[in-house]
Amino acid sequence: MSNSEGPSRRVFTVTPSDSINFSRIVRQLYVGVGGNIVVVNNDNSTTTFVNVIQGTIIGPFNIVRVNNTNTTASSLVAFE
Repeated sequence: MSNSEGPSRRVFTVTPSDSINFSRIVRQLYVGVGGNIVVVNNDNSTTTFVNVIQGTIIGPFNIVRVNNTNTTASSLVAFE
């Protein structure tokens, strides 16, 4: 079973940053407080999720960062 099929290896609180990547690829995000989320994909392209409702888990995807600029959602938790 690959890591993308099993349970998460680790979860951690996300601090959005425009320059600091996660130490590992993130597969899902939990959104504690709703809003927009700008993610950086593993090819360095960005995607904006607009108006994500609080309590939502978004993914699966392979992201390396959540950008601070234009991210209005908060209390984010990452699933590796």
